[in-house]
Amino acid sequence: MFVNGSSGIYAEEGGFAFPLAVGVTALLLAATGSGRFGLDHIVVRPFLERRRDMATVS
Repeated sequence: MFVNGSSGIYAEEGGFAFPLAVGVTALLLAATGSGRFGLDHIVVRPFLERRRDMATVS
């Protein structure tokens, strides 16, 4: 925003429209989470299942 602020709003002229859209999207994802589009259930599930299996064996 600070770099592109003096060029105006239009992205064609080097403005801040696109960086603003990316920033707002990033803040929304950070605030609400990715939900069903997230990859954490694919990454975390094997570790949780392994931990649960180890707990039941002990």
